[in-house]
Amino acid sequence: MPRIVILAGGREERELDGLARRHLERLPWPATLATVPAPRGPGGAARRSFARRMLARIPDDALVVALDERGAQWTSRELARRLEEWMVAGLPVVFVIGDAEGLPQEVLARAAVRWSLSKLTFPHALVRLLVAEQLFRATSILAGHPYHRESRA
Repeated sequence: MPRIVILAGGREERELDGLARRHLERLPWPATLATVPAPRGPGGAARRSFARRMLARIPDDALVVALDERGAQWTSRELARRLEEWMVAGLPVVFVIGDAEGLPQEVLARAAVRWSLSKLTFPHALVRLLVAEQLFRATSILAGHPYHRESRA
């Protein structure tokens, strides 16, 4: 069975991560939120170590979606279509979210897809919740559930 992982850099944020996990528990596929502690200090060695630790958590056969400000922006319906395609393919899907410094280049290079939630900048802990909510919304769209309401303007 395909599975979904949100792999996030930084420290655990109890309240926001708890809300994200509640959304993930409602998905029809196994889904988890995992964090990789951010480097403790400036410098290339710390960032390389962070990149190695993130990459070590990604299965070899996973489709990797990087949350990146330079990525494509999708509607919720577009995400639903993509999610359906990914789940039908049967591969694990890993959404990677950087820490306050963003994603290391090595992790971006592993990504098959880059997704931008907005032109706005969000705290990385909030991005975890936004991704989880959008995944729940996408599955609601696929199921024809009324959770997703579109404007008819």
